[in-house]
Amino acid sequence: MRIVDKCLHVNRKSFHSINVQMICDADCLITNLEAKWPGSVHDSRVFRASRIYQRLSLGEFSGVLLGDKGYACETFLLTPKLQHSRLTTMPMPERGLESK
Repeated sequence: MRIVDKCLHVNRKSFHSINVQMICDADCLITNLEAKWPGSVHDSRVFRASRIYQRLSLGEFSGVLLGDKGYACETFLLTPKLQHSRLTTMPMPERGLESK
């Protein structure tokens, strides 16, 4: 491996690593695995460049994936919502629908 390639594999915590994307279904069966990106590449970049992202974008699958706050929210990818300066996954009540 060349020195330039070694630098690409240094992640934001200064460790050498490979970025692995793994998707499983509700039964915890692995349905997608990609382990080819250097550790310096952000998770969302790996996802956007993946074939599964392209297929989800084209509507080839029904359902949604759950992602962390590092991902952009998409119609097929749910991410946490920032509420009152803290991260939450709880839905916010709509105005006018609160119980009295």
